[in-house]
Amino acid sequence: VDHIGHAYGPYSDLLPPKLKEMDNVVEFIYNKLRSKSEIQSLIIVCGDHGMTAGGSHGGITKSELLTPLLFINTNPSEATLKNPFKKIKTIDQVDFAPTLSSLLALPIPTNSFGNVIPQALLFCGFTRDQILHAFFHNVFQLFEVYKSVFPKKSKFFIRNIRKVVFNHSEIHQVKKVKGSPIYNYSYLFKFYMGLLSHMKRICLPVWLSITCLIS
Repeated sequence: VDHIGHAYGPYSDLLPPKLKEMDNVVEFIYNKLRSKSEIQSLIIVCGDHGMTAGGSHGGITKSELLTPLLFINTNPSEATLKNPFKKIKTIDQVDFAPTLSSLLALPIPTNSFGNVIPQALLFCGFTRDQILHAFFHNVFQLFEVYKSVFPKKSKFFIRNIRKVVFNHSEIHQVKKVKGSPIYNYSYLFKFYMGLLSHMKRICLPVWLSITCLIS
């Protein structure tokens, strides 16, 4: 697919049959995994970049930057069939690394600026507590990045980080108390997502400017 795109562009007659061939490969993998119902499997299909009408990439046009991202659950539950992604239009590419790390129960890459995508975890059958656990690790990982970018301004987030630690410890020790914001999952989700989004929004432009200078 990549070779045809570069050589002949996205409108080449050679591309549709090649895409169909790749569709068949994904379908084959899906059916094999689907037949093993005892195994919880997830297929992720994504592109690393798009292309211009001429087949090149590396610029900032939408056709070069926007790519599809598919999460295919081979053993969907009732929760996953409700399509938690329906309210999402776009996902930042930097969010893919922490999300995949959380799905595989691996540490988030040290220099990742991304935020965990909760809808992806929900789609894979994660419980609310498991999603909050992923948020917790993402907050501390991203805070380390923030401190390295702004070593003299880290005190700005200290108060919220302490709040994260308090909430995380409390929710694992005491059952949810109705009406209390500490144990209100909706409140906690918004708090974590707001904090993560804010840190990413501050750090990412600095990282991009450093990358441009290096390259």
